Order: sequence, then C-alpha cells, then structure tokens
Amino acid sequence: KFYIMIPVNNKSKPIIAITGISSFVGVNLAIHFAKNQFLVYGIISRPFHDYKDIRLKRLIKARDSGVILSVLDITRKGDINKFINKERPVYWIHHAAWTENVNSIDFDISMAMKVNVEPLRELYESLKDNGCKGVILTGSNQEYGDNESVSIESEMCMPTTQYGLSKLAQTVTVNQLCKEFNLPTRVARLFNPIGNLDNPSKLLPTIIQTIQINKIMDLSKCNQRR
Repeated sequence: KFYIMIPVNNKSKPIIAITGISSFVGVNLAIHFAKNQFLVYGIISRPFHDYKDIRLKRLIKARDSGVILSVLDITRKGDINKFINKERPVYWIHHAAWTENVNSIDFDISMAMKVNVEPLRELYESLKDNGCKGVILTGSNQEYGDNESVSIESEMCMPTTQYGLSKLAQTVTVNQLCKEFNLPTRVARLFNPIGNLDNPSKLLPTIIQTIQINKIMDLSKCNQRR
C-alpha cells in the first residue's frame, strides 16, 4: 500500500501577522483571530524555549489554538522584509514594544525608540509592496499624559513618562507612513485591559485570585490618583 500525504492548504484563509504575542494583549488577539477563520502568524522576538513563566504559558496557549509561532527580531534590518515577502500577510497588527521598567525613571528611551519606532519604515515599505490591506497598532493611554478630565483626540498629547513619549513617537510615525504609503492604519490607545492570561502579579488579577480563595487582602489607604 502507498500512502500519499496531501498537505492542507491553510493559506486559503486570510493571513494576519501579530507581533508581541507573548504579552497579555498580543496573545488574546492571536487566539481570537485564529478562532475566527484567519491563518495567524504570532511573532515572537526570540526562540520559544527562551520564554518562561506567564509568557511561556501564553505561547503554549496560542500554539494550541492554532497560531503559528514565528521568530522575528524586528530590530534586525532586512528581517521584516524577508518575513513579509515570504508570508505575505493581508493584515498586520503591531503590538511589539519595549516595555522593560515601563513606569520607572530607569526606562531605556533609546532602546524604546530602537524597538518602537525605527523598524516602522521597513515594515510599511514591505507591507505595501506585498499587498497588505491594513495595519492596526496598539498605542497606550500614556501618550495622553496626566489629565484632570477625559482624554480626547483633539487635545495635544503631553506624555509624562518616557514610555508614553516613545509610544507617541510611534503613533506620529505611523500617521506619516500610512499617508506616504497609502496604507490604511488605525491606532488603538489601550488603558487598563484585564482578562485571561494577564500577569498574575498585577493588582487586579491578584485581587481576583484573593477573592476566589475567600481571603482578605491588605491594600494601601488607596489615596493614589490615576
């Protein structure tokens, strides 16, 4: 008997590439689109076995949901172009960002610009050349700065953190690039998303876990203002 292995043509599905899927938001986006008739390439910046703890758990969940894990260092010139020329994504969700010490005075703004801003021109050039239909970029509420009232788009952004400054630079850059390359782009400025696969050490997940086991949790006097 002879058995012929005929590969399933998964590329009949529209292809979407999502960067930064080891993060809470990134992995949930990847899983959502994989469950909704997309072929999803979940992009990670280093090999799978280098991840641990909650980030590893997210990648395993993504992989088990049908997401194709792809290693791509967006800071290496030429690598974005190679990836896009090969896979030809129809849509691109850009969630990758430098977030180490994100709210600290020790935040590395030069590294943030290298990750958050510098790769964008190569990204748009490659996407346009390969027929991409649109880009979604996840921004941050920290782009607005500290406001006493509701943040609205018509006001000038005055970020008060280095991370917020790097994300605002990213938003301004893609605004320029989407016009230059005529590539539809949307920026979603996220505030405080919570949900499945969030970092268990963050405040709200910790409170939820404490309630679930019927324990009392010590908090501060809650005089902080956001």
